Amino acid sequence: GAAPRATLRDLLGLRTESPLLLVVDQFEELFTHTTDPAARAAFVRELWSLSRADTGLHVIVTLRVDFLGHCGELLVDDTGLSLDRVAYDQAHRVFVARMAPEQVRAAIERPAGRVGLTFGAGLLDRILADVGAEPGALPLLQYALGRLWEKRRGHTLAAEVYEKIGGLVGALEKDADDLISSLDGEQRKHARRLLTQLVDTRDDETVDTRRRVETSRLQLADAGRRATFDVVLTRLVDARLVVKSGERGTHTLEIAHEALIRRWGILRDWIREDRVLLLELEKLRAWARDFAENGTLLTGTRLDRAGEFVRQHPDDVDAPVRQLVQASEDERQRLAAASAAQRRRRRNTVVVVISVLALAVLGTTGVSIYAFQQRARANGMLETAKGITEELLVEVLPKVADISGTADVQRELHTRLQTMLKTLRADAAQDPEVLHLDIQQNLERGELAMSHERLDQARLEFEQALAIAEAWFTADPTSIQAQRDLAASLGKLGEVEQEAGDLAAARTAFARSLNIAEALAAADPTSAQAQRDLSVSLNNLGRVEQEAGDLAAARTAFARS
Repeated sequence: GAAPRATLRDLLGLRTESPLLLVVDQFEELFTHTTDPAARAAFVRELWSLSRADTGLHVIVTLRVDFLGHCGELLVDDTGLSLDRVAYDQAHRVFVARMAPEQVRAAIERPAGRVGLTFGAGLLDRILADVGAEPGALPLLQYALGRLWEKRRGHTLAAEVYEKIGGLVGALEKDADDLISSLDGEQRKHARRLLTQLVDTRDDETVDTRRRVETSRLQLADAGRRATFDVVLTRLVDARLVVKSGERGTHTLEIAHEALIRRWGILRDWIREDRVLLLELEKLRAWARDFAENGTLLTGTRLDRAGEFVRQHPDDVDAPVRQLVQASEDERQRLAAASAAQRRRRRNTVVVVISVLALAVLGTTGVSIYAFQQRARANGMLETAKGITEELLVEVLPKVADISGTADVQRELHTRLQTMLKTLRADAAQDPEVLHLDIQQNLERGELAMSHERLDQARLEFEQALAIAEAWFTADPTSIQAQRDLAASLGKLGEVEQEAGDLAAARTAFARSLNIAEALAAADPTSAQAQRDLSVSLNNLGRVEQEAGDLAAARTAFARS
């Protein structure tokens, strides 16, 4: 169960005699039924301590061999001794071999003889033959013998009854099939949901095993459907397919025989079809336990996944899972509302600051929007307009970009700046300052698009900047600023091509940018700006060579930078 150590102490509290033999059967349930690792560890330590103390208490633990690997997870004392080392130590280990035919015969005949039962002609030999040919046959044998006892004729167990119930392999499956066939469609849905959730489902179906589940976790809230569930549960319990029991005041359910999980075709098909659902449900339960113990809420894709599961499978989730999802969604809505309010406040603040700044600049220069609309024909107005545009582009926009959640504001400012630059270009198409501002704004818009992963838009902006820079350089090959802007545009175009995965195009752009930077640095070796531009170009080329796998070329570029 969930608290094996408490159960152990309760049982030992009833101890009246010494010595005492304590048998812990089906120890693998510690891994399938006890979900809290701390509870597992405490129980194992308690058992080990009891077995080592001089109290007259001896402990026998039975464990399926396929769970031995899990024992390495548990330490039995403070020295670091793990349970798997104990299990493999010959001083503590006894491997129970499969029963030989004569042992199986004795296990059947002796108890029967004590109550005066006899076996019909050929029946015992037929049972022994079936057991010998069937791995893991003992649970099936137990069930078949029980059915033979129920259908005994006086003091005789008959061979024809054995055949009628389906023999060793078929008895359990036939009874289970008959029960499911007798259910109507709605009842069958309840049986499927109940039985599959009583299986501890793993990624590896060979280690699926039964699990004990509180009845309340499987019952439905709707009164009508709950009544149907109760009818189905009663039928399953009466047929001895499900065991209902109470443990420390809690009613639990579990599948009666592991053989049902291994042998019953209908249940195997249901588990196979629902495996993904069951594994997902187990993850949700683990998250719900973490929420109950530590208050950990779900966020992001985990919450999306959990919420969708709850909406699609409302009957399959229990109250703890629903509480976790509801609390997580409430917190998400609260955070979203707070974030929206913060964005509104931030946007309003930014708009006010920019408006005040623009009015202040325009007010001190005596320039109005009307002057821009008139294309700033007077030379004095043109110089002032360029100053305003540069102020917004160089001083205001970088500050706005540092504030998260202002992408819309940035795009609006760029749109307005673009309109202003068009007006300036109409009056001063070849003015170097206007061309530089135009290129800078295209580069700024491209960087904004890249920051939001809009690579096609970024490429377009960088190509427009490059076209302006190339035209400027063609018209004035001696302009240092034209060459710097041309190198910068090529560098940005290389960045977007590298981000898009076109390393050849990126290498070409970076190489062209490097050629220009080298020429500028050679022309003025004392220029700190030229040296910085050269270093940036070399680093860009080094990164793309590194990503392309040419480590020698990358090493050369980085060394030069």
